[in-house]
Amino acid sequence: MTVLRNEIGDELQLIGTENFKYLDGLNPGKFDSLTYVETLAFFESLKKFYNNRYTKADKHKDGKINRSTNTPEKERKFEKERNSYQNEAITELVKNSDEFNRIIEKDGKLVQKFIRFTKTRPRAYG
Repeated sequence: MTVLRNEIGDELQLIGTENFKYLDGLNPGKFDSLTYVETLAFFESLKKFYNNRYTKADKHKDGKINRSTNTPEKERKFEKERNSYQNEAITELVKNSDEFNRIIEKDGKLVQKFIRFTKTRPRAYG
């Protein structure tokens, strides 16, 4: 319950504490059915917010790609640029898409594992 309270508290720092009035109820001995229902509703609201945000960003990215590839000449140039910068192995490593547990609990907080590149080789942190 500590991790849940900490993570919601962090989110409220970004979006405003007025968006969830039941943070104190996420303490042992204070948790009740109303806190449970309100926490679920809060998570559904956050899910919609972040899905909308992702969709908007994805449409923006697709628009840029479409404008950069709307003629055969632009498409060739785009592919040449992408191929000169993209490395599939590094892309997969950075995305960490093979990793099932990309988020771990550490010291009462949720931490996303990440990759830091050094001069010699990539190193995983988390």
